[in-house]
Amino acid sequence: MPGIIAQTVSWRAPLPTPSDFQGYEKALPGAADRILKLAEREQELRISNDQSEARRSLIGIVLGFLLSGTSVGGGVWAMYLDRDVSLGIGLNGLGALGAYPRHDSQMA
Repeated sequence: MPGIIAQTVSWRAPLPTPSDFQGYEKALPGAADRILKLAEREQELRISNDQSEARRSLIGIVLGFLLSGTSVGGGVWAMYLDRDVSLGIGLNGLGALGAYPRHDSQMA
């Protein structure tokens, strides 16, 4: 009774194996170039998305700092004017809202 022989090949890369690449080009001339262009566009998009996310994070940090600074400054100003301390505490509490991280539904 003959034995069963199985072979599994795994390839984890953004592009096909060199032999598959050659097969695509042989079956459809120009296919290899199209695959390379697709991979290049995907990489450019990924870089662009990373840069946009970094920019949004920086904006969030700056706005959170400004909100917190404004709240602390408002609290100090309220105490300087001998206003009710609850006003200063309330303004400082608003500044704490900027400390909570933003959760994107798109991020996994």
